[in-house]
Amino acid sequence: MKTVIHVNRQNLARNRKGESLPVFTAKDYKQNRRGTRVEVLGPSTFVYSPEKPLKCGAIAWVETDAEVRVS
Repeated sequence: MKTVIHVNRQNLARNRKGESLPVFTAKDYKQNRRGTRVEVLGPSTFVYSPEKPLKCGAIAWVETDAEVRVS
């Protein structure tokens, strides 16, 4: 199952102002997992695509078919 991992820029900005929110999002067809640490247990690809961003607006992300652990 393909998983896409990206950084939530809004949470990064809010954390700079004193909050403590998870900044990573790992999405697959079943779920959205958020956390402060992501471990990819296999091969992965880093993608930069400013002309065709993800629906959430991310222009850089990681794609993998490997198992992903989010904590």
